[in-house]
Amino acid sequence: MRRLIYVILIQLGFVSLHAQNSQLFFLSGGLSIATDVLITESKFEEMNGYSMNYQHLQLNYTTLMLNGRMNIISIGESASLSVSTIPSVGFGMAYEIFDGGSWYSLGASVPAFVEFNFGNASQYNAVQDFGVVVGVGYEYTVYPLLAYPVSETQIEAHEYRKIWSQPVFECGLRYYNKKNRVKEVNFKLGYGDKGKDFIIFGGNTELSKQVLSFRISFIRFFNY
Repeated sequence: MRRLIYVILIQLGFVSLHAQNSQLFFLSGGLSIATDVLITESKFEEMNGYSMNYQHLQLNYTTLMLNGRMNIISIGESASLSVSTIPSVGFGMAYEIFDGGSWYSLGASVPAFVEFNFGNASQYNAVQDFGVVVGVGYEYTVYPLLAYPVSETQIEAHEYRKIWSQPVFECGLRYYNKKNRVKEVNFKLGYGDKGKDFIIFGGNTELSKQVLSFRISFIRFFNY
């Protein structure tokens, strides 16, 4: 949780920087509807020689995000290298993969990227109708922050809460809409730890799932 607070403070610092140098800073917001999916990290509870694995498939109905981006290197008049951070909050259903019941849950993730931008919105003086962004980075995730059970379960929300980090990749297409505002369709993919063996009830061995996330989001630029 402390790391999440630090990243949000950095995001606020970007907003402050925007006031000082608006030619380097880009602010945008986005929405994802039913296309934000996570296979969470495993969380094990040892019980009489076997393990309960509270790993879930999280399908977010709605995810809201805020993107702060700062250009660090301009390349010609239509390309740039940038750094960005995209805090997001998602609400949806967490379906049990092995144990732990199903829950309505609210969680958060904070990826940070190094990006290559080309064309539309790569710089303030770029004039292209379309643009692309490709980025790599690292993502910090907490699920759930809040949760409510929808199936019978003997655990509390904090007992199945998972906190993990993973490498992430993004790509996006930028364009002008009919009102001449820049929008972006963005795809994000993350890979975490590989599955781990654990002993289930009855003494058999099971393999947990690969930690994974992907999201399609629709973004609007506020200051371009």
